[in-house]
Amino acid sequence: MNTSIVEKINSLYNAVCREDNMDRAYRWDDKFLSENGIRLARHDFAKPPPKDIKPMMFFARLPHYLLSDEHYRVLPHVIILSTQFNAVTNGSILPGELELILTAMKARAAQPLQEGEDDGTNFLFGREERFPVLMASIVAPSHGRILQACMNGKELLIRLGDLYSFEKMNTNTFDLFSSWLTSYPESEPDFITPQTNLPVHGLP
Repeated sequence: MNTSIVEKINSLYNAVCREDNMDRAYRWDDKFLSENGIRLARHDFAKPPPKDIKPMMFFARLPHYLLSDEHYRVLPHVIILSTQFNAVTNGSILPGELELILTAMKARAAQPLQEGEDDGTNFLFGREERFPVLMASIVAPSHGRILQACMNGKELLIRLGDLYSFEKMNTNTFDLFSSWLTSYPESEPDFITPQTNLPVHGLP
């Protein structure tokens, strides 16, 4: 188990839970984010990612399909549909979104190798260093966006999509969100991540 990554996830989770004002939104340059090693990067989820993007995109937006049992692999990836009752602007993240991302990572990191055997030593994803999370976040008043998060060394990298409005029926918007919610996971070889502390362009 990579204890330093797990300790960082737990530390971030505790820091977010200690925040008093859960109604505020963190801008990309917020002091709280920089002090805790959380980086926001803008990403257009409507377009295919560049082939050389680092860290890689851990979810592939393609038509959903079911894997047969013989090809089934258990991966650490998590897909979340979130509802937030506060509004947010492009380039910002809500504490509720952060808390859900870290809760998913924390749960995956602590998942035991065998169901019912929680002795704190044998973990299903003991070699994982990323713990990727894809989130479709529905926010006030009637908007939504896609986020993808992963650990990048001791940094939490969150790629933020722009907000889309659901106030009027738009099949393209619904298709975009459904295609990400039914996307399938991509992984680095053997859950081992040679890339750490890689440069990712921040928000302007």
